[in-house]
Amino acid sequence: MFKEVYGRDYRPKDTYGFYDNIMDYILPLSSFIEAKYDEIRDELDDDSLELLDAIISGDSFTECFYIIEAYKDYMGGDFKNVFDDLFKDGGNYYISYDNDGYSGAYVETLGIESKDYYPIAFFGPHNHDSSTIIHEFGHYFNGYINRNDNSPMDLFETHSQVDEYLFYQFLFQELFKDNEALADALKCYFLQDDYEYLVYFAMVSEVERLCYEKDNLQLGDLKNICHELYTKNTGLNVFGPTERSLYRYTQNVTMYSPGYYISYATSLIGALNINRIAEDNFNDAKESYYKLINHNGIDGYVDVYEYAGLKNPFELIISL
Repeated sequence: MFKEVYGRDYRPKDTYGFYDNIMDYILPLSSFIEAKYDEIRDELDDDSLELLDAIISGDSFTECFYIIEAYKDYMGGDFKNVFDDLFKDGGNYYISYDNDGYSGAYVETLGIESKDYYPIAFFGPHNHDSSTIIHEFGHYFNGYINRNDNSPMDLFETHSQVDEYLFYQFLFQELFKDNEALADALKCYFLQDDYEYLVYFAMVSEVERLCYEKDNLQLGDLKNICHELYTKNTGLNVFGPTERSLYRYTQNVTMYSPGYYISYATSLIGALNINRIAEDNFNDAKESYYKLINHNGIDGYVDVYEYAGLKNPFELIISL
């Protein structure tokens, strides 16, 4: 399944220590940064607070699209040209405000077998924040540049998550370099948010491992496994009224999309690697990003990482 469905060049057993490393190193960081974010947020002036909320949770299409446009101008080159082509009047995107319709965001490719091949981007009613727009453009940019790319899913997700971190570093280093408090609040928010996701993705992967190692798995077994992992690591009651969806979502992913979420975890580690590079030199990180996109036909997710100057995500966690 790892190879045939997701195009991975690593095996399930290669991921077995991944979960433990996430719990040992990332989970404590997540809690620490969350507290730091709350502290910094409380000290922001009203204008900075309003802008912070617009960037992280507002409708960035209507409230702060100029910030995203400033980022694409900063990136320049093909990145800017493809962005302008997507978001021009009549471009290949659709923004939905239908709360009764599909609420996700995605990039889909049409005309794969014809010369009219092109990607389209969809943004559901609850996915208009800046991170989602940048994330989906990362998919769009790769689809536009590489056309029928058969890279593994882990690499596809790396493209989009790296794009997010280049955007974040642009905010920290350029746009808000004279508003240190706002830059620090954004930095803490994005890191804490992604660390939290990373913990969850790793837990889903561990749930799957435990499930598929068990003979004659019953639904009650899945409930027990989820309860043990989530309660042990987060203190959440996954069957309580506010956490019920946590179990239900894990159940759906495990049963209907097995092996899927490890790609989000590995790619996020890759993006955090780019973030470290960008902290020292944005242009070096940008060069690594373009190598991830234009990898000269190199096969294999880990090999492309090496070509782009990134480390194997299964070895990187403890250095973040």
